[in-house]
Amino acid sequence: PGRKPSLALDTQGVHPVIAQLDWALAQPWFLWAITLILLFPLLIVALGEWITRLELERSAWAGPLKNLRHLVVPQLVFLLIMTRVLELPGDSVWVRVVETALWILLIHTALSIVDPLIFGHLGTGSGHWNARIPKLVVDFARAILVMIGASLVLSSVWDVDLGRMLAALGVGSVVLGLALQDTLGALFSGITLLSARQFRTGDWLSVGEHEGKIIDMNWRSVTLLTRDEDVIIVPNSDLAKGQFVNYSHPYPRHRERVAFDLSFDDAPYLVKTALTEAALATPGVLADPAPRVILVSYDEFSVRHEVQYFIDNYQEQPRILDSFKSRVWYVARRYGISFPTRAHEVQLLESTADDAAPGQAKVIDAILRRQPLLSANPT
Repeated sequence: PGRKPSLALDTQGVHPVIAQLDWALAQPWFLWAITLILLFPLLIVALGEWITRLELERSAWAGPLKNLRHLVVPQLVFLLIMTRVLELPGDSVWVRVVETALWILLIHTALSIVDPLIFGHLGTGSGHWNARIPKLVVDFARAILVMIGASLVLSSVWDVDLGRMLAALGVGSVVLGLALQDTLGALFSGITLLSARQFRTGDWLSVGEHEGKIIDMNWRSVTLLTRDEDVIIVPNSDLAKGQFVNYSHPYPRHRERVAFDLSFDDAPYLVKTALTEAALATPGVLADPAPRVILVSYDEFSVRHEVQYFIDNYQEQPRILDSFKSRVWYVARRYGISFPTRAHEVQLLESTADDAAPGQAKVIDAILRRQPLLSANPT
């Protein structure tokens, strides 16, 4: 009666649970499971808050963080569950497939980070160096990064021998290079031209006998739209080998030359004043630099003057030229300047054989008889 109640029943009920807990704590997969269960939600919430703040600031880094939160982190957790919790072997096909998908998502996220870091305009103006990088260079850099990532995936995940693969690609490249010489020549010409940024869409280009506005440009050719609404396709190889004139970029100012033949009676100073006034009054003609009028030559029937003026919109060149020539006529009338025409006066003298003197008639008759076609037939 004086003994304390025994705790044997309680300890018998508690010892198996403690033993199982100790066994679970001793297993590596259990610690990984607990870690993933606790850290994964916290990491998702933290990234979500960070993304929200960046979106409010309209930062370009919100996109890469979204890829990290929605793609990379869940795929990484799925891979850890397969390899650490379920303890599947690393050479298992399913593990390799999941790891390959993780690498692809990592490469995609890395490209989204490289864009604002190197090629983007975060905090920079349009004159910054990365704003002048051609799109072709950006695409080429992305392709290089993708190729490096693909090589790492093949080598580390699928145990592919990169040396043999590169040797096979080298042999194939030689064969393709020989078969596609012209195509590759145009391709690299396009890469050179687009990288140099010597022209862009919307520029007015003169190539040989053709002139038009660039409406499309790619690695193979440049498409021009002429003033007659005709489409001309110029291969990049022709542009790289020949010469072309860009009226729009990088210097949009262009000088026009228009010649006029005026009368000898008009003083050069008066002519220059009138033509300069007409040029400055024409919409589209630049006042700086100011138009110039040059006396070119003294011809047989007139004095030639040349008007030189600048425009900065080559697309409007025909309209500006028409407006200027029309104003010259009105200004010439106001200043009393005339435009001479090349004319020859021919005078016909009427005469009859009866009115001619007898001696003059004999001389004319003798001259006519000496002409073979006008001599009389002796028969």
